Formats: sequence, structure tokens, C-alpha cells
Amino acid sequence: MKTYQPEPSTFELWTEGQLNDREALEVLCRNLDRLEDQLEPLTEQRAVLRGHISEVVANAGGRIKLPDYGQLMITNPSVRAAYDRGKLDALVIQLTQTDPHLAQQIAACRSESLAAGSLRITRATPNPKKGAAA
Repeated sequence: MKTYQPEPSTFELWTEGQLNDREALEVLCRNLDRLEDQLEPLTEQRAVLRGHISEVVANAGGRIKLPDYGQLMITNPSVRAAYDRGKLDALVIQLTQTDPHLAQQIAACRSESLAAGSLRITRATPNPKKGAAA
């Protein structure tokens, strides 16, 4: 008796060496396009629905607990402070000449964390001349 074997995915074909990088990427990117086309209307519907929920929660006093769902609340607006890292680093270098103690204190406030790399996709712009009648 023959058992059902699903067709291998594009990624599996690529890992097995049956597709080269370009072939696999062409299929995977087309699949991504189709998926994003399906997600776009859902994302818009989600934004509208969250807006409606926000209005109802605001009307209910800004906070409400729903059994079997959870707590919904409207958060207050906030202000985030940001500093230009380059300008601040330049200031610290400048202060090392005039006030090394202050420069050291400012430099000690700096913290760094590693941000994971990610995939960046920059879509090709359509070439208006391509496919035009000559």
C-alpha cells in the first residue's frame, strides 16, 4: 500500500540541491507576494476593528476587563526622548579637552545592545521602457 507523500516545498527542494538559489528565490518571492496580497486587506480590517474597539473602550472609561478575553485599556500618550548619537559622541570628544570628568560621566551613560540582522527586500522599480513598443 502506497502512503501519501506531500510534494516537497520549494525550500526543501533547494536544501536537497534540486533548485539553485535563483530558482528557489524566484518561487519563494512569488509566494511572499501572494501572501502579502492576502494580508493587506486583513491588515486594513484589523486597523478599522482596533479603532472601533478603542472608541468603545474609551466610552467605557478607558479600561475594561472581559472575562474569557482579557483586559483592554487606552494608554496615555507619551513623549520619547532621543539623542543624536553622532553629535553626542562628538560632544564627549570635545569635552575630553575641557572637562574630562564630565566627558567620562556622559560616556558612562551610554549603553549599546546588539540588534539582530534581518532580511531587507528592496523591490525593483518597473522599467517604463521595458516592453514598450519600439
